Amino acid sequence: MAFLPSQGGQAVVIGLQGPNSPDDAAAVVIDVLKHHIDDGRLVDLSVAESYDREKHPPFIVRPDGKPVVVYPHVIGIEGSVERSDRSLNMLLVSGPTPLDMWEEFIEDLLDSLDPDSDVVIFLASEPAAVPHTRSLPVRLTSEDPGIVNCPGVQQQEYEGIANLQDALAVSMVEAGIPAITLTCAVPDYAALSPSPKAGLALLSALEDVIGTTFEPDDLTEAARAWSDGVDMIAEADAELAKRIKMMEEEYDLAGAHDGEDIAREFEKLLRRREEDR
Repeated sequence: MAFLPSQGGQAVVIGLQGPNSPDDAAAVVIDVLKHHIDDGRLVDLSVAESYDREKHPPFIVRPDGKPVVVYPHVIGIEGSVERSDRSLNMLLVSGPTPLDMWEEFIEDLLDSLDPDSDVVIFLASEPAAVPHTRSLPVRLTSEDPGIVNCPGVQQQEYEGIANLQDALAVSMVEAGIPAITLTCAVPDYAALSPSPKAGLALLSALEDVIGTTFEPDDLTEAARAWSDGVDMIAEADAELAKRIKMMEEEYDLAGAHDGEDIAREFEKLLRRREEDR
């Protein structure tokens, strides 16, 4: 699908750290995208956020020998990415989810966006019964009935306690701003450890959505090392190894590796080669 802003608009990619992203896969993707942004500029998106200091403590850094206290906050980086057909304006939003003042944060972010030209892409991950030995699936959902008509996008039907990104997604629809959420399924037995493989899956899904490829830097090798590490854990736990085997069989029977997946990867390879010329 082509989910791009109108001419002069920007693709806003939001990946906040929170309970729905136990492995911070969204933050991994944001870090990769930062390296592809030309003329990146910091954007002040912060209101007076508050954080749990045990989970998100401040740090002391000494860039010039003098101590500076850096407090956790949501940051925005805007710039452009060169595509084969045109330049794509992007705004990357990342950081830990604040404890409160969500309404003020949402209002400030909405005020900085243009409903007539911008699009928003949320990145998230969630624990699921999927094997680490297979490609981690990414689900595309939206609160916008118009976007649900696009191939591969499901209607968001969740009801229950909302995190900040859930609230933002609903607010985007109310403001008339097109928004879509990419959620990667992370093996529940390895969900508490950072998973570069989940980040790689989210990055690949984002490439499919906006039609632009990004060099994953060391993410591919890190994903391979993560899988090897989980293999070692499974080898030492007979019950876990048995469960993983069952999930592999269910995954393969579901036909997750179909011809469409192969075609998408081939198209991506061709696109990357074309952009490198």
